[in-house]
Amino acid sequence: HGVFMTVGWFVFLYVGSFAAKRIPQGGKKMLYTHIASQMIGLVLCTIGLIIGCELFDVPYQFISYRHGTLGLAVMALAYLQGVTGFLRPKKLDGKTHREQSGLRRAFEIGHGVLGKVVLILAIVNCFTGMILVEYTVTVEKAEVWAGVCIAVIAVAHIMDWAYDKFLLEHRPNSGMRTTGARADREQMVEIATTQESC
Repeated sequence: HGVFMTVGWFVFLYVGSFAAKRIPQGGKKMLYTHIASQMIGLVLCTIGLIIGCELFDVPYQFISYRHGTLGLAVMALAYLQGVTGFLRPKKLDGKTHREQSGLRRAFEIGHGVLGKVVLILAIVNCFTGMILVEYTVTVEKAEVWAGVCIAVIAVAHIMDWAYDKFLLEHRPNSGMRTTGARADREQMVEIATTQESC
């Protein structure tokens, strides 16, 4: 249960969420990378959920921190996030965020916000789960487990910062600075529109 949840959330779903931030620069390649990573992560977490529901026989007094309750809520939100992603309203090509339909703008904002909320809650719940495994494994192993997860988060953010700092800011002929995903998206649309009109 713990291994599937850890790999699913900390590797595929967490790290894969950074691909969504890069969709304005990477286009369909980043979009499909984001979708694939989220699907793989959700499948792994679903396997972990099944294991947690079917195979555990843990006395109730050991289930502290509402780990199971929060876990079910997080998974429900994750499934909702996946459904909204597949049913997303069509994006109007060549249009800025403000020029999109109301449903599309609501999706872009809501999908991004819900994704961040789900990730934060999932990470919190994963760490409470690591506290709980001290009942079945040694404290040292639980600490190593937590340390690896923290390292994955740190590496993901360092790589994200390095991408912003050294690739986007020094990309030739781009004229773009890293001022946020929405600003990047609108700048790219403006550049594309200018090129088409030339």
